[in-house]
Amino acid sequence: MGVSHVLAIHLRTGAQSTGPQTMFDVIGRSFNFALDRSAGTWKAASDLVVEPDMTDFAYDDFVRAGEMIRVVELAMRQALPQVKA
Repeated sequence: MGVSHVLAIHLRTGAQSTGPQTMFDVIGRSFNFALDRSAGTWKAASDLVVEPDMTDFAYDDFVRAGEMIRVVELAMRQALPQVKA
């Protein structure tokens, strides 16, 4: 696509509720599973992969979006030397 470098961010969540409560929980978890399984392909094509620590968040923690953004921002700030290199 004409780019010289690829920076990827892998937002893998960790926290899970006790079990799927609705059909949407099942679909969401299935989607995350499929994305995790395909991660090797796009990671291999990336020059740098930043993986913020999202283990305290569930896949549907939309009400905590501000906290998630801060975690990703911190990870990107820590990766800046690698990005600049």
